[in-house]
Amino acid sequence: MIVDVHSHAWDPGLRPAYRDVYYNNHETGGGLIQDALTHLVNAVEWIVGPTGKGFCAARHQALEGVEVEDTACVTAQNGDTLVSYSLNQFQLPNETAIQILKSNRATLQSVRSGKQVFIM
Repeated sequence: MIVDVHSHAWDPGLRPAYRDVYYNNHETGGGLIQDALTHLVNAVEWIVGPTGKGFCAARHQALEGVEVEDTACVTAQNGDTLVSYSLNQFQLPNETAIQILKSNRATLQSVRSGKQVFIM
């Protein structure tokens, strides 16, 4: 099985206080990994089981006024399932998608766009 997760949001529009609260510094929970990625990892683990191995590349790319990471790419292995995550906090539209590929005939996709959720 393969799980593909991508999420992008424009935090200055969603949360104008992002510089002071959400992305202030790592010690107060700032940055994309602590603020957003952890929730998506929890959702995937709920579906396919615990994460065993993983690799993460993350860095600050675009959000003004902060130094913590706003972009991350993660590759993980949850048992026999391969998982990839791609997230940033500076891109419109505000959307999160989790796609689960079980075989060449079975695909489940959940997309949150704005305040709507679509399951296909």
